[in-house]
Formats: sequence, structure tokens, C-alpha cells
Amino acid sequence: SEIDLSTREKITGLGQIGNGGGRGLIQHSTLAVRPGGELLGVLDQHWFARIDVPDGETRTQKLERWQESDVWGDAVTRIGPSPEGCRYVHVMDREGDCFTTIAACDRVQTGFVIRAARDRNVEGRSDKLFSWARALPSAGDKTVEVRAAPPNRGSTGRCGKKWRAWAGLACWCRSASGAWGSASRAASACRTSSRSSRRSGGERE
Repeated sequence: SEIDLSTREKITGLGQIGNGGGRGLIQHSTLAVRPGGELLGVLDQHWFARIDVPDGETRTQKLERWQESDVWGDAVTRIGPSPEGCRYVHVMDREGDCFTTIAACDRVQTGFVIRAARDRNVEGRSDKLFSWARALPSAGDKTVEVRAAPPNRGSTGRCGKKWRAWAGLACWCRSASGAWGSASRAASACRTSSRSSRRSGGERE
């Protein structure tokens, strides 16, 4: 969420929001939700100012500084391990697809579901994650309800096809010596596709 403070000219330490013309803060919230969808409350909430990327910044310099994608791993670290009797599974969008997030989940021993943003190398294969996942056999279909809001208004259902397999995915990470390099991390890859009963066009992934 964006907190617009553009009219508060005396406040310092703000960053750009929206299309870059406004100034304010970004609010990152982690909600606790049961598997059935029941909302329990807020587990973590953090505010930060978006960083203006320096001109001519190299990849190495970018890796050395805090990045906006680090908010996911930071939240995992602040929340910590799962309490006795349950297991946390952190669900994140594509911005969370980075090594720092996965490493944070490993440190506190919690699960994660991350929408893939990077077409990573797959250990032992010549093809990459996206093409490999598309070629996996179907694990079944399921019909789910579609929220009655545009562009799905009037749709009666959506069929999702799922494929799943274990793979070693390449992650760009820092070694104990401080050097950056690629390492393999086992993960379960699942591809879903969907089609609305009244949606024109092809499948969505």
C-alpha cells in the first residue's frame, strides 16, 4: 500500500510513489489467514521509503544495498518461526522471488509459496523453469468460483489445471566468503492455468 504524503512538504525522508510524481511511504503488511480463507489479523507491518536508484549503478552495487524486494525476507525474519502446533507458509507475489526471501524462510524453517518471476535454470536440464513446468503432466482440474467484479462479472466458474514436480532451481546468492554466485535450491514447482466460463481468449497462467 502507498501512503501519499505529497502535500506534507515539511516531512523529510519520503520516497517516490505512484508514477514517480508523488512522495510518501510504502506500507508492507503480512496477514495471517487460515487455509480455508479465514482472516486472523496482521502478523507484521513495515513502512519504508522507496529508494531512488543512482544513475550508472552496477549489478554488484545493487546487490550490496537494500532492495525493495528485501521487504519479503525482512518480514519473514521479524515474524520468526511457526508457533508450536501449526506451520507458517508465506504466500508472496513475484517481487518475493529472490534468494534473500527463500534464505529467510529456510533460517526460520517456514514454508513458502512464491509466484515465479525469474525463468531460472533447472538443475540437470538444458531447458529453464517456465518451459519445463509447461511440459509437466497434468495433476488434475478444479472448478472454483470467480469473484463478481470486472472483468469476471457474470462468470460462473474457472477451471485450473495443475502440474507439480520437485526440481533444483538456480538462485543467485552470497557464499560464506562474501562472494556472489549461483547455487541450487530444491523446490516444488507448480504451474496453474485458468479459464473463465465466460472469458474470451486463451488460458491464463
